[in-house]
Amino acid sequence: IITSVCAVLTETSKPETPKPETSKAVLTVQPEPSQIFRGETVTLTCDIQGEGWTYRWKCDGRDYTSKEKEFKITAEFTQKCMCKGCRGSVCSYWSDKVTLTVSDKPRVTVKPQSSVFTGDTVTLSCDVGRSTEQGVFWYKDFKIIKSGDETETLRDVRVSDGGEYSCGVIRENNSTTLGHRVTLTFRERPKAVLRVQPDGRVFRGETVTLICDIQESDVTSWNYTWNKDDSEIHVSQSQEYRISSVSESHTGQYSCSGRETRGSRYTHTSDEVTLTLSGEFFQVQFSQFSNCSVFYWQLLHICSCPSL
Repeated sequence: IITSVCAVLTETSKPETPKPETSKAVLTVQPEPSQIFRGETVTLTCDIQGEGWTYRWKCDGRDYTSKEKEFKITAEFTQKCMCKGCRGSVCSYWSDKVTLTVSDKPRVTVKPQSSVFTGDTVTLSCDVGRSTEQGVFWYKDFKIIKSGDETETLRDVRVSDGGEYSCGVIRENNSTTLGHRVTLTFRERPKAVLRVQPDGRVFRGETVTLICDIQESDVTSWNYTWNKDDSEIHVSQSQEYRISSVSESHTGQYSCSGRETRGSRYTHTSDEVTLTLSGEFFQVQFSQFSNCSVFYWQLLHICSCPSL
């Protein structure tokens, strides 16, 4: 009986053969997983103790295998990735999942969106798709012009201010990502030209038409403003301003300008045109002769009638 008990004790106290130690993979991502822009190359690194591993990667259901601990993918959308390694029949535990948050590259928006004239103000906004504490850099023709805010204002623009504008953000590793570029073209502000019909001498009682011409512009609809002696007298979408039966009260300095109907663009004011009267004008139609008229200019009398 004693012998049997000893045999049982010896069997149960025999130590187990140690199993190979199983490690857990650690996945790191460059650039930072929360700062990835669409289309960028992302480097996944799978760290496991020891050597000789064959690495397996899994990103949202897609499997990849590599002998190298680093694996590169092109980020097109937000996804979760993890990795592990195997040596023969021994595999590590899967790493924790890492979320790759993908956003669009910085994009510049411009206000106003239409073509801009010299002297106007233009506001550029940098949409980074997420908050950034590192600030924004502004570029013109690939050269840094300013750093700081996500909004850049160009005031009193000139033709030379035109070019390719873009913005970029600085990451935690001090690398800069440059966004999409926009091309800005600034045109000389057009100047209105005022014409008068008739363009010769004007007499009392005549009808005078003022015409405001605006050229070299892509604006399709203007509101025209008419001024007399520096005071606004009329606003209309018609480029013509008609004065019927001209008198001394209509004499003075006239000018015109245009402002975009559904926008903010405007022209320079035209040069002034002086309207003066040269004398009285009368026209009398004789009922007896359909082609006979008598015209009077002050003391000058002209009669044009068919011979009887």
